[in-house]
Amino acid sequence: MDEEYLYNFGQDVQTNQTDQSNQSMLTEEEQRLLDMIKEYPDMTNVLLAQTLGWSVSRVKYYVQKLKKSGKIKRKGTSRNGNWKIL
Repeated sequence: MDEEYLYNFGQDVQTNQTDQSNQSMLTEEEQRLLDMIKEYPDMTNVLLAQTLGWSVSRVKYYVQKLKKSGKIKRKGTSRNGNWKIL
């Protein structure tokens, strides 16, 4: 029984290290956008662009990258929804 516990514990530690390395793999721009979304999950792309001083197309580009990598997901509509950090 103890061996089983240690084996599972080792897997959990490895998973945590992988999660941490995925966070560090974000670019500075992705991290800025992710931090802004964490703070204001109901912001639209236009408001994110205005707040960050970016163009809307730049925000859309990084939002798509974060969505494809599984970091964020939009709940609801584009106007009445909010972002979820995964």
